[in-house]
Amino acid sequence: MRNLNRFADNQRRSGETGQAMILMLLIFSLVLLGAVAFAVDMGMIWYHRQSAQSAADAACVAGAMDILVNAAGAATGHQGFNFTGNSDVCYPGGTPNGFHCSALSGSTPCAYAARNGYDGGGTTPGNDVCVSFPTAAKMTAVPSTAVPGSTLVPNAFMRVDITDHVPTWFAGLLNGRTSQDVRTFAACGSVLESAPVPIVVLHPTLDSSLKGNGSQGEIHILGGPSKSIEVNSGSSTAVAFGGKIDLSQGGPNYDGSQLGTFGGPATPTGTFLPGPTYWIDHAAPVVDPFQSVPTPAVPGAPAPPADLTAVVNCSSANIKLLRCVIPYWNAKGIGAAHVCPDPAGCVLLTPGYYDSGLNLAGGGNRTTYLFDPGLYYIKDGFQAGSNTVLRTSKYPPTVPANDIKGNIFYLTGKTVSCGASSKGLVCITSNSGSKASSTKPNPAVDTFSIFDSQCPGGTAVDTKLTDTLTKNGTPYTNLNGNLLLAPCTGPYGDPLGAGKVRGILFFQDHASGGDSAFGGGGSSLAAGSFYFHQTTGFGANLQLQGNSGETSYILGEIIVDTLGMGGTPNIDMVLNPNKTNSILKATLLPWNASN
Repeated sequence: MRNLNRFADNQRRSGETGQAMILMLLIFSLVLLGAVAFAVDMGMIWYHRQSAQSAADAACVAGAMDILVNAAGAATGHQGFNFTGNSDVCYPGGTPNGFHCSALSGSTPCAYAARNGYDGGGTTPGNDVCVSFPTAAKMTAVPSTAVPGSTLVPNAFMRVDITDHVPTWFAGLLNGRTSQDVRTFAACGSVLESAPVPIVVLHPTLDSSLKGNGSQGEIHILGGPSKSIEVNSGSSTAVAFGGKIDLSQGGPNYDGSQLGTFGGPATPTGTFLPGPTYWIDHAAPVVDPFQSVPTPAVPGAPAPPADLTAVVNCSSANIKLLRCVIPYWNAKGIGAAHVCPDPAGCVLLTPGYYDSGLNLAGGGNRTTYLFDPGLYYIKDGFQAGSNTVLRTSKYPPTVPANDIKGNIFYLTGKTVSCGASSKGLVCITSNSGSKASSTKPNPAVDTFSIFDSQCPGGTAVDTKLTDTLTKNGTPYTNLNGNLLLAPCTGPYGDPLGAGKVRGILFFQDHASGGDSAFGGGGSSLAAGSFYFHQTTGFGANLQLQGNSGETSYILGEIIVDTLGMGGTPNIDMVLNPNKTNSILKATLLPWNASN
């Protein structure tokens, strides 16, 4: 009997063992199902987060580019967003000046978000895209020096928030929810960056805003930054240069630099060196780097310098009438401190207000005009004809405001004739400077070295740069012609305030247009920047002029509305790699999590 009971107990245990196995399988299946649900849904969420982040970045950068283009005055024609659209707050603590893409789907950031799979329709499942414009105070991770002023860019910053309502297929079986919100954002804007572009042609729409004269003329750039020329016009024929643009020795390593054009053409015109890979089509426009430079106040009349106050012919009135003549410096006579370079003597001019223009005509074989350092505020035109030589004086001014180590010519008023069919505020003919070399019976005017262009205490000219200055295969640094030097200090000098590089040489009134002309016979040198910009109308044109066999050197920048070349000029721009200006750059930006 005892054995029979034991057998029955064993049979019961055997049946219970199978039930436990089923229970364990059920438990393991649920755990495995949860793991699979977690893996699949979390993988899907991770994928959507990466996709949403890429879309937010693309949308934000596209919007920042429109901000930059608007600031440059070169509207793309596709802007659809505004800065005060709705009262939506796109993120906690945000400013109520944004909009949802469901309301403005055609705006640039919304269009780019849609191209990347996020239409901002606001549905579930689906997604929401919200665009807002944080104030500078919110962008605490951006250095204050990089924040552009409100007059330059009224709303410089943008944030794009994307909320993706991602379906959760398996996890929903456990938690009852059919979707999971994935949130991401990108911050961006147009910020200031120190990076010069030597030639900037500002007109936003014009055909041929950079134009050569047929197949003649050459622009040759030596040294400087990696981009040498930017043409802002959105026209597909913004560049129509039939001559030669040689950037093969441009750039910080003197091995090539770029030309950028916002509109086109897509391939180089004329002769372009170093080659088509350095021609950048649809390059971002460059905002006027000098727009924050103040307009000068009208100064007093030109005053006689301290060493010539007793000279009747050098009174204020006679200086304006071009009657103040001083002898050659080597004669060691009166006025020797001004260092007149002409053995025939020089007509001396001093800083001040020239209210009836400045018409410099060459008399006899040659007339040399010498400009003491300081501000020349010239109303109704600055003209220099054939047989003239223009030089900056070495006189150390006793008036502190004039002790800026160079000349700044501010131009306003009525235009004057620059030729048969053009008028401008600066008309320096291609034959000005040509008679600085020996012309019987007068001996030659003193030559000058390119090293004379350095500011006191400035960085030495790179020998790699001077090695590229050759004439007939030999080094060529001693020049003979016009020599005009821009200020090193003051509001028109070194933009970094260090006094080491030269600033603006010619500054045209922002209300004025016209076709100004600059040339220089012989081997002339202008050390400083040319700034001709009409803020309404973009009607300030600069023509670089010259004759065959002559070379004009420009050590600075050309910031103009339109740029052309007349005659057969050879313009060499010898650029200081240490010269910088603040320009706008569209970029993604860091965001401080505490905001």
